Amino acid sequence: HRPTLVGLNNHRAGNSSDYFLTMEDDFLACPSLLPALVHLTHKAHRWAGDWIAIRLSYGLAGVLLRGKDLLPLASYVSSRRRMRPPDHLLVEWFAGETAASKAYRGERRNLAFRYNLLDHIGARSTLREEASPSYPHCYEPLRPPVLFEVEAFSEADCPQEDLWPCAPSGAGKVLPRISLPSPSYEPRGRRRGSSRPHGYATRLE
Repeated sequence: HRPTLVGLNNHRAGNSSDYFLTMEDDFLACPSLLPALVHLTHKAHRWAGDWIAIRLSYGLAGVLLRGKDLLPLASYVSSRRRMRPPDHLLVEWFAGETAASKAYRGERRNLAFRYNLLDHIGARSTLREEASPSYPHCYEPLRPPVLFEVEAFSEADCPQEDLWPCAPSGAGKVLPRISLPSPSYEPRGRRRGSSRPHGYATRLE
């Protein structure tokens, strides 16, 4: 994963793409991912202006980035590649947890979607020997400890919203929450019997 992030230095995406979604080879896109991304980008621009990242899954996968930030991100990861695992470095960068990343980020915000939009199909992590623990599947809530507090949606702060941080006071009319399939959906054929989150179906409300 680390060489892949560093390799963005040689990628034209930084000059040609507005957005970049991080992925890993053992994740699948949940159905309704694309309309969810449209919803999230519209809402993020409305609420947070020049945002730096949107977390919509976990690990190194599921961070929506801005194309203009890819080369600075690659340079940052390269400079600290011996310090922490790559997924930790990604969070460290967009959350502004070091002097260098804080200086680059400035007043921009990292955002978080309430539900998971990528499904992990791998049995083992490249960072540890033992089998992976249970992680959220499609449309299940994304919470600590799967995510760090600094990158996770806060239900306490935003009980009626699907994007954290919530719209600031006086922001005016904003986009509604998006509706998604039931979290009991399982692309590999298993149904876990999870209850449907309130208001979530298969369309924009």
